[in-house]
Amino acid sequence: MSITGKLRNQFRFRFYRNLNKGGWSVSESNLPVVNEAKLVVYDAQFYSRPAGRAQVIESGVKNVHAYMVSNSAYEDNHMYFYNDEDKYTTSPFIEISYNPFVDHRFYLDFKYSNRVYIEPTWVLPYVISSATKLYIGKGYLYQFLKEQKFEHANLANKVFFDDVQISDVIKIRDFLQTLIKHRNEIMCGGTVLPQHTFDENAGLCDNLIDNTPNRIHDVLSKWLQAMFREWNGFSGSVYHPVKDPDYSPNDPGKAYASLTNKYIGNYGANRFKLAKFLLKRLTENVSDL
Repeated sequence: MSITGKLRNQFRFRFYRNLNKGGWSVSESNLPVVNEAKLVVYDAQFYSRPAGRAQVIESGVKNVHAYMVSNSAYEDNHMYFYNDEDKYTTSPFIEISYNPFVDHRFYLDFKYSNRVYIEPTWVLPYVISSATKLYIGKGYLYQFLKEQKFEHANLANKVFFDDVQISDVIKIRDFLQTLIKHRNEIMCGGTVLPQHTFDENAGLCDNLIDNTPNRIHDVLSKWLQAMFREWNGFSGSVYHPVKDPDYSPNDPGKAYASLTNKYIGNYGANRFKLAKFLLKRLTENVSDL
């Protein structure tokens, strides 16, 4: 049986777009359908029926063929539901959408960067149905990424950009660009970085934190850890991501603790490679940069 078939048959709750009322309805085994359902949904998966989607594309007439499914959904009258009119303000939620003319998958709708498609195999830990729309909390999306050991690093990248202001991204970009521009002077022992705070005894994490506002430090740290795992030079430790090929190639923590200046020699060269990678990942996802 295909993934779609398994998802269709094994779950207690099925959420779908109500074509008459416009909101999300939920059906439970052998019970009446609840329209405009306001529910908290745990361990949700998403799928669409290929035949139904193909019919929509061919005829242009909508039909019910895309679902969110789960075995655990609860009403919570004290739950804060996302205000649909305040999209992309300071909300802790990201909207989940579906468009059959674009793709067979549901997707996460990010404000600064392209959408991320939700694979049928993904199990999202906590989704909110606000009657008219579906949302996932950013904190729960981070939890999902952590459980996946940041396998979906591109998704972590986009969550980061949805959680910070463009001015914050520019500060990170400017620091990395200036650091790379002055690479030769710094690798020769220079300790001054124009218009930025710089500590040659600290890694990129600490230097980035010193050059960005306190309010983004938590999400910045999560983003950096996800990006470290994606980098092809990753040491295996998110706390000491840069390898030292000379002094202690198999113990990045020992190298970091023992080498005073982190930006000279082969160790420093690897750190600059990481800086270039971070700058690339930073700028490729934001059209305003």
